[in-house]
Parts: sequence; C-alpha cells; structure tokens
Amino acid sequence: MRGFSKFIVLASVSIATIMSMVGCSDNPKSKAAKKANEVTNEAVRSVEVCRYETGVDYDAAYKKVESAMKSAKRAGGDADSVYLVAGQISLAQGDKSLANISDFENAVIEKLKSVGKELLNYVSLENRHETYSMLDQASVSEADALESVISGSDKLEGINAKLSNADKELNELKSQLENYQQKAKEAQDKAQSIQYEADKLLRKAELLSGDERLALEKQAYDMIKGKEATLGKIHYSADVQKNLDLAEMVQGRIDILKALIEKLRQDEAKVAKRISILSDNDRKTEAVKDLAALESDMSDLKAKIGSTLDDVSVALEAYEDQFKASIDAYVAAQSDYLKVRSRNVRNLARVSSAEVGSQLAQAYSGSVLFYSRLENYLQSYISVDSEVAASRIEELAHSTTAKLEQARNDMLSTYDKTLESFEQVISSGADNGLKVRAVREFLILSSQRLRLAQEARDQELFDSLIKKIQEYKNIAIEADPYFSKSLPAKLLSSYGIEFKTKEEKLQEKYAALREEFTNVGELDEAKRKETLISLIDELYKLDRPKNAKIFDDLVKYILVTYKDELVSIKTANPEMASLEIFGDSLEVQEAPQEGEYDTNSDMFGEPNDN
Repeated sequence: MRGFSKFIVLASVSIATIMSMVGCSDNPKSKAAKKANEVTNEAVRSVEVCRYETGVDYDAAYKKVESAMKSAKRAGGDADSVYLVAGQISLAQGDKSLANISDFENAVIEKLKSVGKELLNYVSLENRHETYSMLDQASVSEADALESVISGSDKLEGINAKLSNADKELNELKSQLENYQQKAKEAQDKAQSIQYEADKLLRKAELLSGDERLALEKQAYDMIKGKEATLGKIHYSADVQKNLDLAEMVQGRIDILKALIEKLRQDEAKVAKRISILSDNDRKTEAVKDLAALESDMSDLKAKIGSTLDDVSVALEAYEDQFKASIDAYVAAQSDYLKVRSRNVRNLARVSSAEVGSQLAQAYSGSVLFYSRLENYLQSYISVDSEVAASRIEELAHSTTAKLEQARNDMLSTYDKTLESFEQVISSGADNGLKVRAVREFLILSSQRLRLAQEARDQELFDSLIKKIQEYKNIAIEADPYFSKSLPAKLLSSYGIEFKTKEEKLQEKYAALREEFTNVGELDEAKRKETLISLIDELYKLDRPKNAKIFDDLVKYILVTYKDELVSIKTANPEMASLEIFGDSLEVQEAPQEGEYDTNSDMFGEPNDN
C-alpha cells in the first residue's frame, strides 16, 4: 500500500506542478483555478494532520476535493490538480481497503474449516447411531447386531467394508498424486531441456547475421512457442502448472479421506470393545438409552453446523463488502484522473489511471484465487456430507462457482482494458519519462496476462502479446541499460524474451566460453586440440567487450592452462589467424646450433672481471 508520506508528497507536487504550468493571472479562469487549488490544499492538509495512515479520514478529505471541483469546472484545465489529488485520495483509500483483505479471506476459510471438522464429527456420530439402531431391534441380539455393524449385512454396509473402500480410494488418490507430480516433473524437465537447446541456438545466431541469424532465432523461438505438431516449452510450462494444480486438489481430498478413515477406525474400536464386554440382556436396554442420548447429540451438532454455516455467510458478506469498497475506490480514482483536461498533464493522468487499472487487475486476481479455494473446500465437503447440511453446502458451492466465474471475467476484462490504456500512452507522443513508465507497467501486466492466455490455450492472444512486448521492449532497454535485471525482464524471461543489451550478451558469451575452455581439460589429447582450435576461432570472431579486462583475463587463462597445446597448434598451423590474440606468447625459441652457446646461460659460471 502506498505510504501516507508518499501521498502528501504526490498531492503537493501535483498542485505545485499544475500551478507552475498555468500561471497565476487575474482572469476569471485563473481566479477559479486559484480558488480550486486553495480548497484542494485544504483537503490535503486535512489528511496531513493525521500522522498515521490508519487515522486518515479519506471521506472527509474527498468531500473537500468535491467542493474544489465546482471551482475547477469553471477554471477549465487550469485546475486539473484537483482531479489529480482526488484520484490520489481515492487510490489511497482503495489501497487501504485492500491491504487487509486477507484478514477477511482468512475469516471465511477458518469458519469453513470448522464446518469440515463438525461434518466429520457428525459422520462419526452417524456410524455410532447405526450401531445403536441395530441394538434397538428386538429380533437381533446385541452382539450379533454389533458384529454386523463391523462386518456388514444385506441391509447395512459394515465398518470393515467402509474402511476397505476408503483405503482403496486413498491408494488410488495417492497413485493419482504421484502421477500428477511425476507428470509435472517430466514437463518441467522437458521445458528446461527445450530452453537449453533454444539458448544454444540463440548464442549461435548472435555470431551470424542477415537471413542466417533470423532463421536460427526463429528456430529457437519456435522451440519455445511450439510449431504445428511439435510442442514447445510454453506448452510444457503450462502442463507443469496444470499438473501441480491437480496434485494440490488431490492432496486436499487425501487429507479429508485420511480424517474419515481415522474416524472409522475409532468407531470400529469402540464397537469391538462393546462386543467384548457384553454380559447380559440388560445391555440392550442400556443401548436404547445410549441411542436417545446420541440422537440428542446429533441434533445439537446439526444445529451447530447450521450456525457455523451462518457464520460463513456473514464472514463472506464482510469480505465482499470490503472487496467492493476497494474496487469502488479504484474505479473512482480512475474516473478522477481521466477528468484532467490540460494537455500538459493529460498523459500523466492517463498513466496514473492505467496504473490504477493494474491494481484493479491484481485485486480481481486475488479474488479469483480466494473463490477457487472456497470452491475446493465446498466440493470436498459435498463428497463427505451425510445430508446434514448438503442442500446449504451445495447452494453455497453453486453461488461460489458463479462468483468465481464473474471474478475471472472481471479480471480478464480489466487486464485487457489496462493493457490497452498503457498502449495509448505509449503511442500518444508522451514525454520519454512517461513512455518508459508506461512500458514497464505494460510489460509487468503482460507477463501475468500471458500466463492466463497460456492456461486458456488462447494462442492468438498469446502471440499478439508477444509481438507487442517485442515491439516495446527496446524503449525500456534504451532507457535503462540494466533493465534485463528488472522485475519485468525476469517475469518475461520464461517466455523466451530477452532484454539484455548487446554488451550484456557479449559478456555472457565470454563467460560461457570461459566455461567451455575449462571443460577442455577433461578431454583426451586428440579431441582437446580439435576443441581448442574451434573455441579459439570462436573467441577470435567475437567483438571485444567494453571492459577490456574480461578479454585479457580469458586470454591469460587460456595461455596458462593450455600453453603446450597452443604451441603445438601454432607449430602445426603457423598461418592460423585466430592465434594472433596471444601475440608473441607462442613464439618458439630455437635451440643453439653446434659450436654455439647461450651467453645468458649460467653453465659457464660468472665472467672473470680481471
């Protein structure tokens, strides 16, 4: 959430900026603008008097701004600071509402978990009720009835059968879980393998030019995206997420089933104990009394489940009210920003409005995740409910599914509208600072939209976004030479899009070559020379990095590590041009001929000075 002090700074700067742009003459418009800005300043001060964000009365501050808007309308574009400040106040209010939305989400989930625990307890009581109901039948002895509860009969599925079926289902679910996890791993391995091969092609492409380079780059991108019947990295990455999601859902069902099995085993032990202590017919009378008490307990628990479901509904309503307050504030902020009419600050307002759209999209994304969690819990409860609250749970599940679908539609619509808003700023002739700001936000939002398009198998939208990203990325790179290390670049790297500058790519090539030269030492002698020649030729063709030390250090490393092999290569290939990078270091000293001696050698002792 934006900090309080940041809000004050932004509001103050907005007012000062607008006033400096429009001037302060005495014509009616300027008087109206002056009046509007005075009231706006008063609104900012009303917020400023509160030292902490939690103490800000946004409604009161906004009412003052609304008052200023009347003067702003008479002032035309001369009082656009009013709308900027109004937008900032609404934005801060939306952020504040959304900041603790997780508290409201957790309240719903905790209440829903309580329903689950109570349902399991009710299932346990039901099993015991079946036992005692059998004891109430005069035609069957208590011991026989209890035995049939465990082993089963024509009319009753025994606990043993229930346990057997539950264990069988549990094993099947565990098998499914392992299967999904294995599929996720295989897809991840495949995606990484494709990315590795694509990276190799891209490195080769950078040593080429023209059509050859374009062909290799296209081949690498096709490997990532996939082409015709060949599946690409993007497909396998989507499979990873799909299988992980399925594994998570199966794990949730396993957890529920384990709890149910534990309850069944406890009931089995209780029934077995009762059989073991049967001694006389008075036990039957005692069982009838137990049945009455058990029915009372079941009635109480059923009422408690209903009450807890009421609590879920109340907590869910509180969440939805809080979420709506955030959305309404964000929408109000966008509306206020778009009221700006001054040409000088219109693009600033458009960028601000689009940035609010990004936060709206994030808010809807959070809502989709929340309703998805809610739906999973409810579906699990439907599968174990014994009619005690089935209709209410099914009704809540149906309502949740509808809300999930609406949240997903709102999310996708907001993503697309916001991306379009950023594109309008980028193509509007805005100053470079605003254009770069819009591009960065566009790229961050695109990375999230790409994932959603990928999940929906919407190839047309996916390709169009990739095309736009490729079109805009140079704006970001030119403005920031270190953009490749930024969040947008990291988010988009998994889609095969690079934001590295030419110099960064060159340095990476040198690092990769250094590693390849290091690995040469592990080869046999014949292969070693052949590989060294190939790598030296590659190094020779590379451009020199701006940081000359990178090149010099690599050359020194090669000389120190492979001096003997290099001399041998030089002797066998005296005209090999790429060996020039080693200068005179590979020159071979000729041995002295017969009758000559090395005057620099110390084998003759020190010269006699006498």
